[in-house]
Amino acid sequence: MFSRDLVGRLNHAVTTQETGEFAYLVSHLNVKTLMPLNSPVKNDRFAQVSLASLGGHMLEQISAAKQGFQAVA
Repeated sequence: MFSRDLVGRLNHAVTTQETGEFAYLVSHLNVKTLMPLNSPVKNDRFAQVSLASLGGHMLEQISAAKQGFQAVA
């Protein structure tokens, strides 16, 4: 049921303790199990967030977004 590539990525994420990659793959599998079989998964934003979280870049992006955000009343 799972592709060889997916199993390899899961194995690599577990053995190298890549928690961001592992969390992404587990979430991806969870979404896939809840979707109908013929429905494509629209995960482009989800993938961007997971990639940004890898290597600690998510905190950098949040900090940069806070600095660039201005609220106007």
